[in-house]
This record gives sequence, structure tokens and C-alpha cells, in this order.
Amino acid sequence: MKWLVPALIAIGLVAVPGLAIAETMTPASGDTWTFYGYGNGYALAQILEAIKRLTDPDSNPGFRNLALFLAMAGFLAMCFTGILGGSLQKVAMYFAGMILTVYMLFSLKVDILIEDMVWDGVGSPQFIQRIEGVPAAIGLPAVVISEIGMWATNGIETNFTTPNFENLRISGGSHWHGGKHVE
Repeated sequence: MKWLVPALIAIGLVAVPGLAIAETMTPASGDTWTFYGYGNGYALAQILEAIKRLTDPDSNPGFRNLALFLAMAGFLAMCFTGILGGSLQKVAMYFAGMILTVYMLFSLKVDILIEDMVWDGVGSPQFIQRIEGVPAAIGLPAVVISEIGMWATNGIETNFTTPNFENLRISGGSHWHGGKHVE
């Protein structure tokens, strides 16, 4: 177990230069990450667009400055309690967490393609929109959760089919013609 912390630090130091030069993170299969929505694609696109504008340092420096001020105030408080408690390892971990959070929220951006899986009845998704420059701290967890949900939905549809499966499936169709109700 003594080798675990130095190994993690070494891996982190090897990965830092790659993160420092990356302005955007792209998946291996292309230039955008895909988020699958089920009837909420438009609302989700508006939310991600608002988050993107809120965290953009060029158009809204106030939020960035407030976040940096709060991060520094929290870090100074943690330094004070860590030094008094004799736990310098906690101070270092708080500092690393603060740097990672600020970097993931304000520097590292991802492009997200929102695809609404409730289809319009003629074979195409109801809503598709690409949003560029979403903060990675928000976009990557959303995409990962969406991928897990899509995997689970496809697994359930594959293993629990019905005689009229094509009309009842959620992905690539509309659940009990729910697409008509969304319009």
C-alpha cells in the first residue's frame, strides 16, 4: 500500500502535460460527445448553453472571479485548519482538488451533440443540436450518465421484447406514441 500514493502521483504528473495543452477533450470516435435525451432534448440544450455562457471567462468574468475568490477563501481556511491540525497531506489534497475543479470548470471544454431519442414518427430524431464549449466538469458526467442510460435502455429493449416491439421501443421510436404528446 505504501507504493499506491507515489504511483498515483507519478501517473498524475505524466498526465498533467497532456491536460495542459488540451483546450477541448474529444472522444476517440469523433469530435463530439453524444448525449441521449428522451423528450427533453430542447430543454437540456438550453441548460447546457446557459451553463456554457455562465462559465465563459470572456463573456462573464464575474462568475469566474467569484468562484476563484471562494476557492481561495476555502483553501486558506483549509490551510489554516490543516496546519493547526498538523495534517499537511490534507492541505496538499485540498490544493490539488481546487486546481482540478477550477481547471475542469473554466479551462477544459467539450463539444456535446444532444440527440433526442423520441422520434417524430418518420424515422428521424425530434431534436438534434450541437453545443460547443461546454465545461468538462458539467458535460462529461452528463454524457457518461446518458451513455449508461442508453446502454440500459437498449439492454432492456433487447431482452424484454414484445410482439409489437417496434411500436413500443424507447430508443429510435416513441414510448406508446409519446412523441405525439411531446409535440
